[in-house]
Amino acid sequence: MSRLVLLAVLVVTLRTAHADTDRYGLEIAASDGAAYATLAIGVGADSEPLLYLGMAGVILGAPTVHLLEGNAPGAAGSLVLRVGLPVVGGFVGGSGGHGLESIGRTLVGIVAGSLAASVIDIAWLAKHDDPTAAPTARMITFGGSF
Repeated sequence: MSRLVLLAVLVVTLRTAHADTDRYGLEIAASDGAAYATLAIGVGADSEPLLYLGMAGVILGAPTVHLLEGNAPGAAGSLVLRVGLPVVGGFVGGSGGHGLESIGRTLVGIVAGSLAASVIDIAWLAKHDDPTAAPTARMITFGGSF
């Protein structure tokens, strides 16, 4: 049942993210998907480098997309969400348990906070405040004469 709810939230979020043309939620979702997949592969393969790469992607991927889209306030908000909500989730989840139970609840809280940060980022931060400020293709030229 929880998987169905998560899927429904994701579909609604992605549909909302691209309701307007000045939004770039799908790009954030793609970054998050790649980061979470890397993290899952790292857990499955018991690979520390993949775990670190996945964690870096979860924390820094979306803020980087915001910066590439020219949305510095969105990048700052995204970074705060992606660090803050998992920390808060870990504290809330880990409170009230002992031993391994506490560790499990802490991990669940961290994951829930991370997923909440992704949903909030995609739904509310992945947009241009001014549609005319959307980045355009830029030509790189090198000057010189022969």
